[in-house]
Amino acid sequence: MSLLNNIRTKTKQKAPRVGIFGEMGVGKTYAMVKMPNSITQPTEEGLVKVKDAEGNDPHHFEKAKSYDEVMENLQLLLDEPNEYKSYVLDSLSGLELLIWEATLQKYKLDSLEANWHQGYAKAVNLWIAYLKKLDELREKNYTICLIGHSDTETVDDPSVEVPYRRYVLDVHKKARPEIIQWLDCLFFAQKKKGTVKIQSNGKVETKVKQSKDERIVWCNEQIFCQAKNRYALPDELPLDWNQIRAEMLK
Repeated sequence: MSLLNNIRTKTKQKAPRVGIFGEMGVGKTYAMVKMPNSITQPTEEGLVKVKDAEGNDPHHFEKAKSYDEVMENLQLLLDEPNEYKSYVLDSLSGLELLIWEATLQKYKLDSLEANWHQGYAKAVNLWIAYLKKLDELREKNYTICLIGHSDTETVDDPSVEVPYRRYVLDVHKKARPEIIQWLDCLFFAQKKKGTVKIQSNGKVETKVKQSKDERIVWCNEQIFCQAKNRYALPDELPLDWNQIRAEMLK
């Protein structure tokens, strides 16, 4: 066989692997279950009063009680004919607790902190197995969405004079790079903020103002948050899956 037979002149566009995290109550779940033909895997109570794109209660599995249950549900989607085109995990933090429990059982550990926190390193193996199973689902043209919570960390960046704080995906630091590298997009969601100047007692003060209704996602790394995308998206988009997907397809 000639080497030239293996050369492709066009890239194959696969369904996106999306992660979204951000402020509590900003509407991450509300927005992402509106993906078309979605099935949600809850690992926490997050579907109360949430509706899908047709205004109906979203299709979902029961709240998972174990890591094995999450994996078994994924296998059902792979093995059985179904109408679904999007898989939503709500949330990464809830799944991480299940992964930690499974890690203790699988490796017969008394604690994740034992032997210089080796349990957390072993837990990464279960994360990788989960992501590989999601890739199998993606091969069936499922869009994948992983919903997460946010934490903050201090960054000691040699390129700037002082450390600064930023929002990060709230999973253990050993698992976080594996998840973020796997994702095609990581969005940080928040209510839009700005500054206003207020004059008081003869002085002008600058104060932060937060929108009541306008919710956005940051699509690229900012000094205050982790974010990424492989679609050349603008820095900021509305927290609306249809608008985000439309930008991806341009």
